[in-house]
Amino acid sequence: MNQIHQKGLAPKYLNKQVNKNSKTGHTGVCWREKEHKYYAYIMVDRKQISLGLHAKLDDAIAARKAAEEQYFLTVTVTICHQMTMRNYMQTTRKRQL
Repeated sequence: MNQIHQKGLAPKYLNKQVNKNSKTGHTGVCWREKEHKYYAYIMVDRKQISLGLHAKLDDAIAARKAAEEQYFLTVTVTICHQMTMRNYMQTTRKRQL
């Protein structure tokens, strides 16, 4: 998990609860009154990445979910794989001794 923090992808974003003031009911999706559209975004490395304006709420939610998979799932799987390989190597060394 520490490596996720080093990459700027804090694990709190993976299971983040929806803010109680959210009008859309989804993290990373809000209503833009000026454009009369839904705005989807995601935070990576402490920077907000725009996922675009969407006429339909469902499209904005889909954009957010796709970005979560792209930015968070890939990193999490890679880190878990690295941790598994590290554990395997440590176990193998102990057996050789």
